[in-house]
Amino acid sequence: MVETPTVYLPPTVGVYNTLQPATNPADNSPLPPIAQTPTVVETPTVVLPPTVGVHNKQPTTSPEPEKQPASDSNAQEEPFSLTPTVGVKEKPKTPVSWFDKDGGPHEASRVQRVNIAQQSMTLGEERFYQALWHAKESDGVVRESPHTKIFSMGYDRLSRLVRLDEKSIRQLIPRLITKKILELLAGENSSTRMGKTYRIFSYEEILERQRADSMFYVAKRGRAVEFVWNQNPKTSQTPTVGESPTVGISPTDTVGVTPTGTVGVTPTPLDTLLVTSSSQTSSSVFAALSEYGAADDDAVRSIIANCRRAAADATFDEIVHFIHEKGKVVRSGKIANPLAFLIVYVPKCFQPEMLRMHRERARAELAQRQAAERRAEAEMARLREEWRSWLSDPAVSEEDKAWAAKMLAEGA
Repeated sequence: MVETPTVYLPPTVGVYNTLQPATNPADNSPLPPIAQTPTVVETPTVVLPPTVGVHNKQPTTSPEPEKQPASDSNAQEEPFSLTPTVGVKEKPKTPVSWFDKDGGPHEASRVQRVNIAQQSMTLGEERFYQALWHAKESDGVVRESPHTKIFSMGYDRLSRLVRLDEKSIRQLIPRLITKKILELLAGENSSTRMGKTYRIFSYEEILERQRADSMFYVAKRGRAVEFVWNQNPKTSQTPTVGESPTVGISPTDTVGVTPTGTVGVTPTPLDTLLVTSSSQTSSSVFAALSEYGAADDDAVRSIIANCRRAAADATFDEIVHFIHEKGKVVRSGKIANPLAFLIVYVPKCFQPEMLRMHRERARAELAQRQAAERRAEAEMARLREEWRSWLSDPAVSEEDKAWAAKMLAEGA
């Protein structure tokens, strides 16, 4: 009799064994039972930390995984393609660039706000400024007000005063004008060897002028100090296609409204300044200045603007009058720079009290002239009446009658 061999099957993990207990082939006795406690093996779940800044694909909800036997050890899970990024530092953002007037970029770490005027100057520019601001009138620098001074010098004379070479002076002056530290008032006159005329401002006035022109920040690059803006001044001034440019243009008039402006506050070109109370134009101011120096349009605009800054209703007649009044001092030969002297001191004559006294004297003189003219006209009317009577008077000689007829014919 052939016995059926007993097959020993290893227990299946996670499944209850439903077979009959195995027997010992020797005596056909049952073997001890194998522990049949089920082991639940779940598919391991890989928990990934949240990915920062990456949109993870949401896992698809699937049915509960089937229980697999332990012998299936070669089963592989689908690999994840996303690498966790928690704990990884983000790349630092590129600093916002600032731009100078030429469109050159500057790093934000080099930018600082201008709180005092000195912060906008290089060492060379401040040395130049200090030498001019503290110069005496005998050096050619005339005090105009507590916050301004005026000087007229060529590059050679400036070089000696500030102790810098002429090449440095030629480079410094345009930069100082751009930074609102200097202002050009009049050009040079080579025939009289008269240099350009400039106005220099105090620290307080410089800061106010810079802020009025939206100049708040500077950037240092080596020894250079440049004003910068947080948007490119070149690209920001390019008008959008189909739109009117909005940067650097004068405001347009409102439709249906007649534009009005304050006469004399802003200097205007020659021969366009009109004052109804004056019988002269700005060309008379040019002629008056030309008697004492080489005047040009810049000098005329400057003196008119300064006079009307002191008195908005200043007329050309009054400006010409005070030019000649101060011209008496120039003719004495004691003034080295007549044009700068007149630009500074003529506007001082338009201070309220001095101007009031001048206008009172002018009104009194006008009244006297008008009274004298009326007396002269009355006298002439009397004489004409008398001459007419001579023509019919037989007692008057023929010679006197001929003379009376001649005077009446000439309209005397």
